[in-house]
Amino acid sequence: MPVGNGRLGAMVWGGIEQETISLDEITCWSGEPSWENVNPQVKALLPQARALLFQEKFAEAEPLVKQLVGNKLNKGTHLPFATLLLHFPNAGGGAQDYRRELDLERGVVTVSHRVGDTQFRREVFVSHPDQVIVIRLTADRPKRIRVEATLSGGQVSHSRPQPPDTLVVDGHAYEPVHTDGKTGVSLHGRLRAIAEGGRVLVRDSDERLFVDNANTVTLLVALGTSYGGNDPVARCRDQMEAAAARSYAELCRRHEEDHRALFRRVAVNLGASPHPDWPTDRRLQSVREGKEDPALAALMFQFARHLTIAASRADSPLPTHLQGVWDDNRACRMGWTCGYHLDINLEMQYWLAEAAALGECHEPLLRFLRDVLRPSGRHTAQAMYGCRGWVAHTVSNAWGYSAPGWNHGWGLHVTGGAWLASHLWEHYVFAGDKRCLAETVYPVLKEAAEFFLDYLTAEPRNGWLVTGPSCSPENWFFSNDKPRVRTAASMGPTCDLVLVSQLFDSVIRAGEILGLDAELRARLAQARARLAPFQVGWHGQLQEWLRDYEEAIPGHRHTTHLLGVYPFELLTPRDTPDLARAARVSIERRLASPKWESHG
Repeated sequence: MPVGNGRLGAMVWGGIEQETISLDEITCWSGEPSWENVNPQVKALLPQARALLFQEKFAEAEPLVKQLVGNKLNKGTHLPFATLLLHFPNAGGGAQDYRRELDLERGVVTVSHRVGDTQFRREVFVSHPDQVIVIRLTADRPKRIRVEATLSGGQVSHSRPQPPDTLVVDGHAYEPVHTDGKTGVSLHGRLRAIAEGGRVLVRDSDERLFVDNANTVTLLVALGTSYGGNDPVARCRDQMEAAAARSYAELCRRHEEDHRALFRRVAVNLGASPHPDWPTDRRLQSVREGKEDPALAALMFQFARHLTIAASRADSPLPTHLQGVWDDNRACRMGWTCGYHLDINLEMQYWLAEAAALGECHEPLLRFLRDVLRPSGRHTAQAMYGCRGWVAHTVSNAWGYSAPGWNHGWGLHVTGGAWLASHLWEHYVFAGDKRCLAETVYPVLKEAAEFFLDYLTAEPRNGWLVTGPSCSPENWFFSNDKPRVRTAASMGPTCDLVLVSQLFDSVIRAGEILGLDAELRARLAQARARLAPFQVGWHGQLQEWLRDYEEAIPGHRHTTHLLGVYPFELLTPRDTPDLARAARVSIERRLASPKWESHG
């Protein structure tokens, strides 16, 4: 069960004799900033690569395209912070009535069970007002709480006792970088026990914390890193002292008031459930078997709102990543790592924010765009393409990586930054804040549009303006030449058409509202009119590429050429019926593929 406060995350696994709580902090990143990720030879290669791709000489273009990729270098990944293990020596032996639940209304996880004549209960929440993780252990009979706690794993390299009631841990978010050492943030954490009755013991010779014969126990956890120049030791110490000075009732009240202020903005009623008392896994299985449970859909919607609140708050130092604020120590070990992916993942994390009345939760992403990704993207735009403005591609990180990814098959998504920047305009549309429009939204969008004014090139057959070399994430196609070549890079994929047109439209509308840059607006309108149009292929499908190529992976999980259907609403049955039918054919062809990647 996941809980969080936008900076800290806790995944509560549950259990009887042992509780495992995975602890995370959103700035626990390996890597470091670098402006050396772009191949400096790219500018000279672009004209030749474009000419070969326009001529559909993909075999000849391939060696050039492979040189356009970025350098991974010190990109890094988000890493799990630590694991809190709680061992309960007297909680086993015939336990009954086990229950684990997440109360969405309160933002609190509860685990309870009965052993003999004693009812045990654990409550876990992550406080946004007090910036600590809180675990409350209770029993309905006195002196029944015995617990042994350790804080280790993750990136913790050193644990030490701080008598009489605290464990302190330190470490680094290290990940090897080639052969020149390690980079990443330093980290610090504290675990403190406050017992009513009984005693707390932290021995100098041990890295464990003991509580014996207590009536209740409150465990407080503070975590921090050096990201952004912070002093995690001083910050954790101050947060711990402030939280320990409050009673559990006060900590809980402050947390619930803060959480409910966001969560209670939206209520959803889609109809009653036939089995409201069933556990969630059983209800999910029933729906998979074809049974109706409209209330489960409403519950999942509210669960998604809880995850948004838990993973991204107005003051979060970074936006949520592939797994929210949580990290299971698996995604960060995979080839794509646990970071910011701009070819749908990061955008998808925030699709809910405005529509679900959580505009404040959107703000970390907007700040990241303005303050981290844009400065890096300016360097990439100039060094790689010789263009004004800023650009970002398929992947990014806490340090603002904006170069192409390091594989040409997926790394050349040149409109990744433009896609992400569409969230700025969406935030304005919902909030209507002209000051935010003038100070944040418009400047970032304007610079992104200036890049594409410089970058777009004329397609020789029809004179259309197109992007490229680029890709349609993350699909490949077979060329029409002989012999056929399986390739990913092309000129003017459909997703780029959608994203550039939306970017230009947003800048034009924002400029009109603010009364700015009439000449720029005119240039954008002229360029938008020359963008390549949507096209229908010989299957009746919406084309994914500028030419009607055969999909190399007909069941691919990405359907980025359908961005005009959602979320941008350029294609609708009412306004563009022919193109809407073509989009439907594209969806049906994906679903009909025997190798449809339904997990995505």
